[in-house]
Amino acid sequence: MKLPELLKDLFNETHGNTFHMSPELSHNHLLLMKEALMKCDEFKEATEFVILATPFADNGKEAVKTVSVKIGEKTKFKNKVYLYSLMETPEIFDPRKIHVPVKNGACITPVQYDPITFMPRKEILLSVNVEQELERKILHDLLDDILDNPKEYAVRGEKGIIVRGIFETIANGDNESNYEIGELNLDYDNPKFYSVMCLENKNIDGAIFLNVETKFIPTELKDEFLKIYADKLKNISVEDVDSFLNKHKKILL
Repeated sequence: MKLPELLKDLFNETHGNTFHMSPELSHNHLLLMKEALMKCDEFKEATEFVILATPFADNGKEAVKTVSVKIGEKTKFKNKVYLYSLMETPEIFDPRKIHVPVKNGACITPVQYDPITFMPRKEILLSVNVEQELERKILHDLLDDILDNPKEYAVRGEKGIIVRGIFETIANGDNESNYEIGELNLDYDNPKFYSVMCLENKNIDGAIFLNVETKFIPTELKDEFLKIYADKLKNISVEDVDSFLNKHKKILL
């Protein structure tokens, strides 16, 4: 069984209830369905399959962050698999198909935004044979049916699955990417590193963007770090953390 097949009904049932935006399954959900996940084509070649409780782990020497992979038809995760979450992407529409009739020569497009006012709108499109005489009643009946049953005429997009975790081997057909992740420490009560969310200014094509980056502080330096930056944690920068780590590089060695 393919992973999207396993998740399809589950995401359909929970979307709009438990989840508010894109449905996501994390630690507790994944533990309950671990056996089923291991039988999916994407994971059945894993030699080790672990459900992570945090978005990073460590191998004793360094912190290892999870990565997000959008799966395709031939995507497989082999050897060591440390799975953190599964998420369904928002519905994505092919702009070449949003005006293609769905039923009775008509369709309702997905939400589009006016390029000037940015107001959201949908369009109702009716395909009419101009060589034939237009019958008002037929058009009225069709429009009434569209308004009474909008879901039946709505253009459908495609949703994908994002797999987030730490993977030793990611295969896509004949191509394989291997990563040295080492032996991960999964003792959550005795972590080797602590994560710090920090801010970074990025210049992209002349525009300045504020990015949130994750940095890792070794456990033995946690108290020293908090003593210096306790009052600045909400606005700490990447430069601050890098400066601290460089200053204490000898201790780490």
